[in-house]
Amino acid sequence: MSDNWAKLLTPQFWIGIVVSLICVMLLLTQVPLNEIIPNLSKGNYYWIMPAIAFQLISILFRTWRWHFLLRAKATFWTVFWAQGVGYLFTNVFPLRLGEPARILMLSQKSGISIVETTTTAVIERVYDLATVIFFMVIILPLMDVSDSILRSGLVLGILVIVAFILMLLAANFPTFFTGIIQRLLSPFPKIKDIILPIWQNTISGLETVKSWQSILSLSAISAMSWGASILAYWAGIRVFASQGNLIEATFMVVAISLAITVPSSPGFLGVFQFVAERALVIPFGDKYDSAIALSIALVTYLVYYFVSTVIGFIGIWQFDGSIKDLLDNILNRSKSNDEPSIISDNN
Repeated sequence: MSDNWAKLLTPQFWIGIVVSLICVMLLLTQVPLNEIIPNLSKGNYYWIMPAIAFQLISILFRTWRWHFLLRAKATFWTVFWAQGVGYLFTNVFPLRLGEPARILMLSQKSGISIVETTTTAVIERVYDLATVIFFMVIILPLMDVSDSILRSGLVLGILVIVAFILMLLAANFPTFFTGIIQRLLSPFPKIKDIILPIWQNTISGLETVKSWQSILSLSAISAMSWGASILAYWAGIRVFASQGNLIEATFMVVAISLAITVPSSPGFLGVFQFVAERALVIPFGDKYDSAIALSIALVTYLVYYFVSTVIGFIGIWQFDGSIKDLLDNILNRSKSNDEPSIISDNN
């Protein structure tokens, strides 16, 4: 194994493997495996086609959002294929390499700086979290849940609002925040020389969230993207449960989206299936048993994995790229002292 590939075997990698194995073991203790094959054979697989279609629509909306954040500095299809490359790397490699992969690929193909591209990707994640929490706050009162869960949803909503306010303040008062950073770092001139250029690029990336019109546009695009994703999961539920509804699909999407932030193996394997199964059985146990819920989890996962991975492979081909070269480039940059790393220590 080359030195670069050996860098993947970090403590975070092994933690992710352990988390995934624990989830698989929990599934094996809860789901009667002898019922899985009979359940899978009874599925109405005509619903797979709308599930695939909605999954693709969701990705197109995500592309539109990133394209908007980048102020059309890159073409829509360049952003789309870079997004696909990110999905491919997330599905195949550990350490959430999809994020640095899409950032680096887009930067190389568009000429946009790494820091500005990274900033827009971070803003995307803030919008993702805000949208997921928004949907959660909407559906929790419609479900039979305890007051403590309702309060937890409210706390998450407040945290997201605080993150939005900080982002807006930084975008609208860059001179003020730049002055604070300069004063704080004045005793450390070498660190200041590194941080200030990064901060200036970050402010540039925040240009698209300075106006309420932009905020509302981005919020609407995010809602449409996640709405299409919910419809994809609803179609996946309908493969096995003809009475499946959007509340169940929404809660399933919210639970999975929050759960996959923990370390796991490539493609969220194990974590995705366990959380999806629990998201249907715990609140809707009168309607879904473990075998049906796991069947739904498997099908929805395969739809997501198939669509995103195919787009990623096509993206690599469109860019005349090499998976190995891009991976080596990411790992080399993560250890470089000449520029900021695009791999977070938390990945």
